Amino acid sequence: MSIYLTIFISGGLCGWLIDTIYRTWQAGRFSPNTLVPFFSLIYATAAVFLYILFNSFSISAIWHVAAGLLVVIFLEFLSGVAALIFLKRRFWDYSSNRFNLYGFVDLQHSFYWLILVSIYRVAYQLLF
Repeated sequence: MSIYLTIFISGGLCGWLIDTIYRTWQAGRFSPNTLVPFFSLIYATAAVFLYILFNSFSISAIWHVAAGLLVVIFLEFLSGVAALIFLKRRFWDYSSNRFNLYGFVDLQHSFYWLILVSIYRVAYQLLF
């Protein structure tokens, strides 16, 4: 199996788990809320993009994390806009949070992405 497919599937499954745990904790009830059951497309896509970024550019880990953070924030924004336009559905809405951009991205969740990108960079270092 291709390394990209493996990363895509692993990222989607792990992302669904992370996102579902977070949403369930926030809502106080089971709340998966993904387009594909038991799979998160945004986490899967982000995992592949991050792998390509980390594999393609020989820069320090700090710059990998900084660039990766920008990539995933842009991906989250683009995914949110696309879902609203094409599916007529908002899978998340951060408009009540401070420092949000049209409710698709915000400072708090960007910080969470920073943590996840950092963890992914450490895992990349260990596995590849």
